[in-house]
Amino acid sequence: MRIAYWIVTVLAGTGLFLGGLGDLAGAAPVVEGLTHMGYPAYFATILGFWKVCGVLTVVLPGMNRLKEWAYAGFFFVLSGAITSHIVAEGSVANAVPAAVLLTLVLLSYFLRPEERTLAPSGT
Repeated sequence: MRIAYWIVTVLAGTGLFLGGLGDLAGAAPVVEGLTHMGYPAYFATILGFWKVCGVLTVVLPGMNRLKEWAYAGFFFVLSGAITSHIVAEGSVANAVPAAVLLTLVLLSYFLRPEERTLAPSGT
């Protein structure tokens, strides 16, 4: 299970990290895609910053509570991207990369080793 976790986490992390760098750099395809879907261009900077921070949080040891937030953020960003592509473009095809990335993120979350999860709270 540990190997499967790291495989999907590295794949998801690489996609999100490179995407975040593209967002931060204001890459033309990123800005064009966002504005085409009705988002302001500066939205790329916000998304890029949080994607990079989230990836670092997930792959580095410790910070288990923050990891939960990072995974939640990835879920919101990627499910929003899927919805935005489908609604704005009327096609599922452009949503496939975000759907694949979301699948990898969910697999990473559910395959996490116990030391990377929050300890159950005592009641």
